Formats: sequence, structure tokens, C-alpha cells
Amino acid sequence: MKLKKILMLNEDNDWNKRLPGIKNSQREAYEFFYTRACKEYGLEIFRANLNWYKTGTFNKAWTYKDNVWIKLKNSIKPDIIMDWAFLNDKNIEKKREILSNFITTTPLDLQLLVDDKLMTNMMFSDMTVNYFTVHNNDELKLVLPKIKSSKVVLKPRFGAGGYGIKILTKYKATKTKILGRTVVEEFLDSSKGVPGIYKGVHDFRVIITGTKLIASFIRTAAPGTKLCNVSQGGSIIPVPLNKIPQAIKRVLKIIERKLVIFPYKIYSADFFFKNQKPLLIELNSKSMISLPAEFFALESQIQYGYLDYLSSIVYKNKK
Repeated sequence: MKLKKILMLNEDNDWNKRLPGIKNSQREAYEFFYTRACKEYGLEIFRANLNWYKTGTFNKAWTYKDNVWIKLKNSIKPDIIMDWAFLNDKNIEKKREILSNFITTTPLDLQLLVDDKLMTNMMFSDMTVNYFTVHNNDELKLVLPKIKSSKVVLKPRFGAGGYGIKILTKYKATKTKILGRTVVEEFLDSSKGVPGIYKGVHDFRVIITGTKLIASFIRTAAPGTKLCNVSQGGSIIPVPLNKIPQAIKRVLKIIERKLVIFPYKIYSADFFFKNQKPLLIELNSKSMISLPAEFFALESQIQYGYLDYLSSIVYKNKK
């Protein structure tokens, strides 16, 4: 059987390196993902920089085969693309050029909606915290009085992984240099936890492929911080899919109806609980493939969820 080709886009300039630009702590998880895809699903996964695309094909790519990372210099035309490159002003037109020519689980319009924290707030204003967008410190000073909490959260308008997020008193926020589009939001005390499941600072993440929930878990904050990101030192409490609070499932139905225009999609949704009510913190068009080693079972669950979905797409659309 001829293998179907899945290509994961990234922004790493790693062609002249010995190994692809995946963090050492994550490389083994990606190797599992590529191996499972090939041996169990008939899917061959490639990894390529956005700029390796030329008029319908990619002129080079990485892949992982027989326990070795390989550089391929022949042209590759994928059956489906997973865009794992972060969206920014520099690459948006290149993304548009590429994604308009392929089936993708991360269409550009989806990225523009769910990776933009301001757009998330506008789409789901009745289930999110108060947001404002500022471009400089003068604008920040104007919006701070409109935020009820004594602390505020500053974060890049586009971003993931907890990078660039600051939780500050309003006074300290005024002393922080604002560089570019920044979201300012009310600080939500999540220390009361998830009703019936967990007590403590948290966020609750679910991962969706199409309309199917494939994983759910609570992310806890690292000691001395309030950032619930694994990449920032936080931890994880897996939650069985049948234990997801009904309140979150109701919100997910609303999100699903909003995103129904996208026939194929992979995304995650993060929630905090306030007074036993889930509030949507953010959506992301790309989620994790790797987790710390102690969560291998959850990592496998996520990877198999992706692979089930990808295989259902490419074999449904085979010619």
C-alpha cells in the first residue's frame, strides 16, 4: 500500500543541523508519533520549513524512518498539512499561499480566529474574561481602570505555551514596556479548582479533532507561579473523557457551532472555573504532541487521536 503523506509545517531553519529543530525533551515523542503513523496507519509524516515550499511542492523535508532522522531532497507533495508554525505578520502570506493548495487541519482562517486572543473574546464574549488590546503604555493606562481585579494579565495577542505572559499588579503593569499588540485581561483567581475533580490553581484543557474530544486534562501551576503551562514548569492531571464536567461540554457545543464552517480542524480549548462556571481562556489551532515522560499514556492517547483523525481524512479523500 502506498503511504499517504502528512506534512507538518514549522518555522525552524534546521536544514544544516544534524537533527531537526525539535527540543531534545520532545524529540522522542515525535519519533513515536512518526513511527506509529507509518507502522499502524500507513501515514508517512514529514517536517518542513514554510520556505521550503515552491509552487505546489516542498523541495526538501525531514522524516523519521528506521530509528533515524533523514533529510529528503526530493520534491514532496503532501496529502494533508498540519501547520505547526506560529502565526505572525512575517509568515501569514506564505501560510496563505501554502494552505490554500492543500487539505489542512489548520486552515489559515481558523488560525486567525482561534489563535487571536482578541477574536476569541469577540466570538465568545459571554463566556470569557474581560479583554482589551493595547499597543503602547499610554493605551495601557487608559484600560487599567476598566479592569476590576487588582492584578492584570498581559500576554501577546498571538502566542502559545505561556511565553510572554505576565501576571502583575496594576502599578507594576504600568512600569512594563508594552511592545506591539498586547492583550490586557482581568486576572482570574482559579485557586478554588475544578468542582469535584481538583482544588487549586489550574486550567482545564480539552483537545478536539473535528468534532471529537480526544483528550482532557488539568494543567497545574509550577510552584511559586500562576502559569499553568507544562512548558513553564507546570504539571498535568489526566481527566477521563467521561469525567469532563457537563458545564464544559455545553460550552464546547457552542464553540463547535461557531467553527462548523471548517470541515477539518484540530484545536484545543482552555478553561478556568469561577464560581463553578467555566470561563474560556483561549483556543489554539495546534496543541501538544509531546508530554513529560511520566504522562506517556496521555501522550499516546493524544497522538492516536490525531492519527485516527488524519487517516480518516486522507483515506476518505483518496483518488
